[in-house]
Formats: sequence, C-alpha cells, structure tokens
Amino acid sequence: MGTARKVLCRIAGMDVSVIAHHDKLYNELKPYTVESGEPLFEIDAPDERLAAVREKSKIVPKRMPFELMEHFFAGQIFYERMPDFDGFMLHSSCVDLDGRAYLFSADSGVGKSTHTRLWRDHFGDRVKMLNDDKPLIRLIDGKYYACGTPWCGKHGLHDNSMSPIQAVAHVVRSEKNYIRRIGAEEAFRYLFHQTFMQIRDKGRMERLLALWDGFVENVSIYELGCNISDEAVEVAYNGMYNGIMTE
Repeated sequence: MGTARKVLCRIAGMDVSVIAHHDKLYNELKPYTVESGEPLFEIDAPDERLAAVREKSKIVPKRMPFELMEHFFAGQIFYERMPDFDGFMLHSSCVDLDGRAYLFSADSGVGKSTHTRLWRDHFGDRVKMLNDDKPLIRLIDGKYYACGTPWCGKHGLHDNSMSPIQAVAHVVRSEKNYIRRIGAEEAFRYLFHQTFMQIRDKGRMERLLALWDGFVENVSIYELGCNISDEAVEVAYNGMYNGIMTE
C-alpha cells in the first residue's frame, strides 16, 4: 500500500474528502482539489478492504492491481451516494458545446466515444469533453446539469466543470444517419440500465427512481442512428439543438 493522502475535492459543486492510497487516484483528483471546504462525505477504499472484495468476488480479476481497484471502487462509492444530492451517473460520453452539454449513450462497443471524437474534430475549440464515460447528472434549482468527474473511462478525458443539459442521444449503428425524438417510456428503457444500480439503501434507490422519472420527462432524449462521418455530427447537432428530425 502507498502512503495514504487525504484530499479535499470539489466535484460537481460538492465538497468530498477522499483518502487516496495510490498514485492513480491521487493524480486523477488533482484538477478537483480545493484548499478549504466542508466535506459532505468521505471516500476511502484501503487495500485490506479491496483484498476482501477481490477474494470474494467472481467478477474482479484476482490479479487486478490495488491501484486500479482503488480508483474503480472510489468511483462506485461516489456514485452510490449521489441520489442523496439529487444526482446519478449516466454511462455516456458527454461534450460541452457553447456552454451546453450533449450526452451520447450506447450499448457497449457501439461507439459513443468515437462519435464525440467526431464532434471535437468538427467543432474544434468550441467543444470540450466533460466526461468520456461516466458523467454525473445533477438536478440543481430545477435544471439538469452534466458534470465532470475523475471517473471517466480508459481515455482519461474529463473536465472539472458542469453544464446545463441540452439533450441526450442513445446511439445505434446505422449506415444511414438519422435522429428521432423518443418519449419518456422508450427513453427509460434505453437509458435506465446505463446508470449505477448497485445501491443497497432503499431510500436512496427510491430517490434515484424519482430523479429518473423527472429526467426522462423534462430532458430532450433522442435515438441517433449514425455512421462514422462528419454528416453524422451534423445530423446529431441539427436534431439535438435545432429540433430537425431525420428518419
């Protein structure tokens, strides 16, 4: 085990205390570190705890390094607490364009990160990555925001900022580029399995379900069929920003 370092972070507008035992977590937290604040809760995943999880788990590889495990489980602890603060994780790749957040969710391997890379190529400096894999969604003063966090997938793309959500698209592969608005029930089926569900507290799970009801009712959600092309970006943007549907 490395030297434990206690870090005060401000993530998505919330002060959180994190005890980092390894360099990977400590380094990922640096953009979120603040000098002072009152932490809402503490995150600590020491090696002894991780060893017990690894021993009992049928999923965690027995040779997975503690450094990687700590980073992963610190994220789990963080996201599990989020319904307490009107938040939840949405497995998606999220960009900020001109101060508005656009989120792209998809089944594994479909290419949500590939699509947001096309947005960065197309729009250049107007775009920044908020989080490439696990943005936090928070309801603040009646509006839904997408927030960067240190837990962001293999490419390490994240930003310590948050933006009001313009729209969400569920991406499917298609030779022809199209976008269509979907209703709350269809959106719930598409997206709900993309959130963090390992919540053991009943009250917290009830808050998560209530947040999701409001989210699918009040946020514009689309199905985006696309290929890997500049046209795919134009179709997505025209639909999600201008409301121009193509089927």
